[in-house]
Amino acid sequence: MSGGSPSFQRRLTISIVAIVGISLVACSLTVYASFTRRVWRNFDARLAQDADAIALMVEEFRDRPWQIEPGALEAFQQMRGPALVQLWMDDGSVLGRAAGGADLPRPAYAVGPAFTDVRMPDGRPGRLCRAWLPPRQGHEGSVQQAPSGRKVGIAVARHIEEPIATIARFRVLLWVPTLGVILVAALAAWLSIRTMLGHVKRISEDIAALDASSLGDRLQLPGVPSELRPPLVKLNELLSRIEASRVRERQFNADVSHELRTPLAGMRSILEVSTSRARSAAEYEITIGEALAIVRQMETIVENLLMLARLGSGQMSAEREEVALGQLVDACFAPYADAARRRSLRFHNCVPPDLLVWSDKHKLQLVVSNLLSNASEYTAEGGWVVVESHPERGVVLDVVDSGPSIPREAMGRLFDPFVRLDRSRSGGEHCGIGLALVRALCEVLGYAVEVRNEPGGSVVFRVSASSSSFSLRSSRRAG
Repeated sequence: MSGGSPSFQRRLTISIVAIVGISLVACSLTVYASFTRRVWRNFDARLAQDADAIALMVEEFRDRPWQIEPGALEAFQQMRGPALVQLWMDDGSVLGRAAGGADLPRPAYAVGPAFTDVRMPDGRPGRLCRAWLPPRQGHEGSVQQAPSGRKVGIAVARHIEEPIATIARFRVLLWVPTLGVILVAALAAWLSIRTMLGHVKRISEDIAALDASSLGDRLQLPGVPSELRPPLVKLNELLSRIEASRVRERQFNADVSHELRTPLAGMRSILEVSTSRARSAAEYEITIGEALAIVRQMETIVENLLMLARLGSGQMSAEREEVALGQLVDACFAPYADAARRRSLRFHNCVPPDLLVWSDKHKLQLVVSNLLSNASEYTAEGGWVVVESHPERGVVLDVVDSGPSIPREAMGRLFDPFVRLDRSRSGGEHCGIGLALVRALCEVLGYAVEVRNEPGGSVVFRVSASSSSFSLRSSRRAG
């Protein structure tokens, strides 16, 4: 399919040559037409001058016939070249003609000379000038006669080989350089376009050389024309994002392996110790309970990873229903209440009990649970956790804790999988996937989640409505 399509270089070269060629041809045709008109005007002017000169050879007398100076027409042809000449009196009678001349058509009575193309007696083309002109006035003694107003008819014809040859020479002088310029323009355009497309070819070769092992390489910009720089810059940015994605993927695989290896190692240790010698039923029951706890932890990790994968591939959608947000917050905090009391944490649910949110209850519950789990684990002992909602500002939920603040360098990767600020405090079911799940779930729900440090060291996780299809409203509920 692609083999039948003309190349960009060929199409661009043809376009440039066509534009230059059409412009030059149009200009040449204009010059040629102007020159041709001028040559014929000059030739006609010469014929008109011949007619004027012949009219002055005729001498008018009142009382005797008009006369032509003897040998005047022969002298005229010797001076101005061979021509056919014929003269008429105003009564229509022939006054004279050049020796050996053929009959020429008599001029019609009109103002000014008239020019026509004729066939000469020898069969060659010629040009004819016909006019009625006043003759030269004769003298009576020493006194010149006054003009009588009578005119003599004159016809002058010449061969046109001279102007035709002049036009032919000019045509050669005009069209040969024109064709040469078009050919030179075609060659220059082809070479110039080939040079410019050389950058495209080099870029294509550089792109073709990229593979999974060379994602760290970047396309070189020095020497590249400015028109090609924007796509190269965007392509380098894309390579950077792909490289970062591959790095996160490798890190994710390493983190998953680490998270699964730790409970597996614990389970193996428990089972090896249990089978090292005979034990009582009570001891086996304790061992099985410890192993079951580890299995539950692994199950939580796998389920969270599976949900994260489904959310990332767009396989999950949101169902809408009315959810009492305050009650949902209390229910989500209940599993962490004992751990919070042991760490002397104070919990305050400031969400109005009549506040309803139109959302997916199960996914919203996961969001709230993970945010409260994160706050319960990382808030310093003796601190506090407050949950608020501000529907008038589009804020679905604010989970605020007393701190400590999140390090600035960790803010950008806080919602990535397996990111934990203090791994020594991580245990149980908290494996560093919670905040990644929060971000993915919020995207499905049409929410936006962000985190910021507040003055005084407190930390705020804010979930806000980013789509009008998920609305907040208050309603007085009976009871």
